[in-house]
Amino acid sequence: MNFLKGRLLAIIVLAFAGAMFIGLVITGRLFGLGFALYFTPSSMIEGEYSVDGGPWKEIDYREPINERFQKIIFKGKLIDTFDIIDEIDMSIMNLWFTLKTGDGEIIFGNDYRTMDSEAITAYFRKGYTYSDEEAQEMLDFFKKYMPVAMLLPQTPGFEHTTFIPKDIIHDYGNTEMILTFENPYRSYDTFSELVTFTLSSGNGTFVRALWMALLQSTLFLLVCFFGLFLFPTISFVFGKIHYRYLSFGFLCFFWAAFRIVHLQAWFLSSIISDPVVCMMLYTLTIYIFFASLIIYFRANLHQDISRIVS
Repeated sequence: MNFLKGRLLAIIVLAFAGAMFIGLVITGRLFGLGFALYFTPSSMIEGEYSVDGGPWKEIDYREPINERFQKIIFKGKLIDTFDIIDEIDMSIMNLWFTLKTGDGEIIFGNDYRTMDSEAITAYFRKGYTYSDEEAQEMLDFFKKYMPVAMLLPQTPGFEHTTFIPKDIIHDYGNTEMILTFENPYRSYDTFSELVTFTLSSGNGTFVRALWMALLQSTLFLLVCFFGLFLFPTISFVFGKIHYRYLSFGFLCFFWAAFRIVHLQAWFLSSIISDPVVCMMLYTLTIYIFFASLIIYFRANLHQDISRIVS
């Protein structure tokens, strides 16, 4: 009787997982139909770019920029698509950036976090023509919604910024812009792997996440579900908690969590306001996955470890 109850429970778990998968796919597709077109250029600037002080090259925003860099500068005008585009979403991974006019007036950037409190308020007063009160309000806002980032000011983290092109042109004119990115680390990633632009009529980052990664993320979410429920259920069916089944369940869960976070790494900063927390979550999933892998291997050893090779 207990065996039949266990089999029935396992079937219910599988049926629920399948229904969840189908529901997520249908909901995502229907949700995506309500949004307008978006596209993902390699730059939001039309003009030229220079890598690490090298020669200026023409920007082809239809092709990815597959160059490693410590500092890359774009200069030119914003992409002229304002008849259909209302927002420019930019997601960056571990980079400092500054957007300025050709005359050097700061439009926005994230390098203010490297300064102390007094320097930050002076930065906003001077660079953004804010009053003392407005600059202090801005600083208080950052401390409230980005507490870890403000405690670790030398860490850029994963950041998401939305630009409204019409507002920028209204305030600064349709003149030459200079967009600078600096990489504080020695990275093997290229520019287009670290920076993502999404141009849309609204909510472009969310639509892109739905259409580009919904199916894969849902499959990995299903694996997470199996890791949490299916394998412990199998252990229950067999009448005891089996260490190997549990370790395999943990491995499935943390591997799927690792894949979801890394698949949607550029999207994390859209839903988590603190850029350093995004980076920590991204890194933490790697370590936990490898720890679960070691636990799984240990659970399947049939003999004691005789020696460790270092």
